[in-house]
Amino acid sequence: MTTGRLEKLIADLSSFVKERYPEAIIQVSYSAYDGEDADMEIFVDSGMEADLHDALSQKAAEILVDEGYHIATLVYPLEDYEKRRVKTL
Repeated sequence: MTTGRLEKLIADLSSFVKERYPEAIIQVSYSAYDGEDADMEIFVDSGMEADLHDALSQKAAEILVDEGYHIATLVYPLEDYEKRRVKTL
């Protein structure tokens, strides 16, 4: 398992989200917790979270089984972005 492969899988998941929700904001962290290889926080219009979460959970499960990478996908309403966004210096 290479980091390049993980980055490709993250890019594929991001494309999947953006095709359906172009306004989505996506944050990725590779310093994940509890044995995850990466965390994706996705922010979409309120009311869309459940459908997207279900679809991403299925894709993430397939990646875990097929590729061995554990990518946590967390979906939030867009209005939560400011309080959850990654702070940069």
